[in-house]
Amino acid sequence: LRSDADTSTPTASDAVDLGRVVSEAVAALEATICERGGEVVVAGAMPRVAGDATALFRVVENLVQNGLKFAPAGQAPRVTVQARAEGGRVILDVQDNGTGFSLEDRRRVFSPGVRGEAAGRAEGEGLGLDTVRRLVAGMDGTVDLPECASGALVRVTLRAA
Repeated sequence: LRSDADTSTPTASDAVDLGRVVSEAVAALEATICERGGEVVVAGAMPRVAGDATALFRVVENLVQNGLKFAPAGQAPRVTVQARAEGGRVILDVQDNGTGFSLEDRRRVFSPGVRGEAAGRAEGEGLGLDTVRRLVAGMDGTVDLPECASGALVRVTLRAA
C-alpha cells in the first residue's frame, strides 16, 4: 500500500486483493477495537476488485471506524465486513450494531461536514462518509445506505477485477 501522503487520484485500473486490504485496515484499528471492547468480523472470502489499494484501505478503515464509534451506550460495538461478486461488480457491505441512519440522514450524510442525528458527541467532523463517497467514485463505484433492521449498513459497489 502507498502512504497517506500519496495524493494521486484513485483509479479503477488495478486488480486489488480486497481480503488483504480489509485485513490490513482491521489490523490498523486493533487498538481502537480493543479500547472500545469491540469486535470486527470478516465474513467469508473477499473477491478481487478493480481499484486503488490505498483508496480502498481508507474506505474500509473509515467505515469500520465509524461502526466502532457509533455503538449505543453500554453496548460493545460489532462490525461485520462481507463482500460478494455479482455480475461483474463486487458488493462490499459494512454493517454495525450502532445507532444507524434515519431516512433524513441517509439523504444528507454524504455531504461534507454533515453528521447524522445520532452522532451526538462522538468525535469527528462529518467528513468520513464524504471522503468514502469521493474515493469510491474515483474508482467508478457507488456508495449507498440501504435500510436495515438495526444498526447501519454501508454498501460499496465496485467493478470486479
